Amino acid sequence: MADRDADNLRLVETAESVDGLNAEFYAKFPYPWPPMNIVSLSDPGFEAAMLNQDLGDWSHGTVSDAPEIWIAGCGTNQAVLTSLRFPKGTVRGSDISTTSLELCQNTASQLGVSNLELCEESLNQVDYHEQFDYVLSTGVIHHNADPEAVLRRVVQAVKPDGILELMVYNRHTWGIPAVFQKAVRMLSNAGADTDFDRELHLSKKLVENFQIGNTVSDYLKRFRSCPEPMLADALLQPVLHGYTVESFAEMAERCGLQMMTYRLSVFDRKDDRLSWNMRFPDEELQGAYDALPDLERWQITNLLMSERSPEFLWFYFQRQDCARACRSEHAITESFLDAVFAQPEVTERSFLRDGEGQYRPSSKELPHPSGRPHPRVRAVVAAADGTRTMRQVFAGLDLATDFHTANDVRLRTTTPLFPFLVAREASC
Repeated sequence: MADRDADNLRLVETAESVDGLNAEFYAKFPYPWPPMNIVSLSDPGFEAAMLNQDLGDWSHGTVSDAPEIWIAGCGTNQAVLTSLRFPKGTVRGSDISTTSLELCQNTASQLGVSNLELCEESLNQVDYHEQFDYVLSTGVIHHNADPEAVLRRVVQAVKPDGILELMVYNRHTWGIPAVFQKAVRMLSNAGADTDFDRELHLSKKLVENFQIGNTVSDYLKRFRSCPEPMLADALLQPVLHGYTVESFAEMAERCGLQMMTYRLSVFDRKDDRLSWNMRFPDEELQGAYDALPDLERWQITNLLMSERSPEFLWFYFQRQDCARACRSEHAITESFLDAVFAQPEVTERSFLRDGEGQYRPSSKELPHPSGRPHPRVRAVVAAADGTRTMRQVFAGLDLATDFHTANDVRLRTTTPLFPFLVAREASC
């Protein structure tokens, strides 16, 4: 197998050997670490509505509020969090790490989650067939010997009209972890073997002491005083494939998928990088860029923004044989302007993790979402009264309805990360 500097494939021999590496790695470094706060919502259909809105469906019909869900590579908590998001649905979480599944089950038991089934199994061996409405596999397939072979198995599990949420590493932003891991392995004199304890020890020293002012040392600064599983997952994972938007979409197409639209991550929110669309001061450049199909625009962003493009390639897909039309981002934004929105009437109850690792329910229910909208969209959220279209709201606030302005408002108000508005009626 090719060993490219942008990837980390030195330990790749067979699918089975990589499964063994991953099982060993996540037994030592269970990921992600337990969240300090887990939220349960009063409206069991709210998260399904937000998922549909992320797909540009303002009538909330693409994914039901009681879907069959598969988490393909669930780690320590994604399956639990998904079960809470879709309490009327059924969730199956699969992972190769016994440790991760045990931690996941422990959390589920503490929270009283009853719609979750956990399975210890390799994605290289699963044989589900058109069983699930909604499949999530985020940060998983790129840690396998042959990601495309794994993806083909994952795709087989999706119903013809189902949705697949898939995330892989952005080659431009994950090149440093790939080369860092190669350097650490050379320093540890590991050869063909693995010594994760030795590699962790050396990595911590490099994080604290490698300060020469280049891109590598700047990147390592983020891992000072971070949780150990975070450092290990980012810098020590033994197998890593990186992708561009173009190569990701091409692999998905070979597996029978079509890319729908991107999904914002918590990391995008933290860095305020919420769009795959660029703005140019020159009108000719902007016009040429805006006229391109989604995939070509996003690939240009990936190339020109390079390490400043979103850290993860996190996208929704549907099967190529799906009867549902796949709409462009421009079309989704236009339909957003023609939809009617109101602020949600939903409350949330938190489960807080105490010093003994136990989750305790809070005594209060608070309005959801608990945060405030971005200053640029606060007036829009306040003006959305459930009677006027968003286009009318924009007109009342003297806001432009061009694609970039409207799309920014859409992303900051109607998506799972920013659930400040829920559609009441729509013209889709």
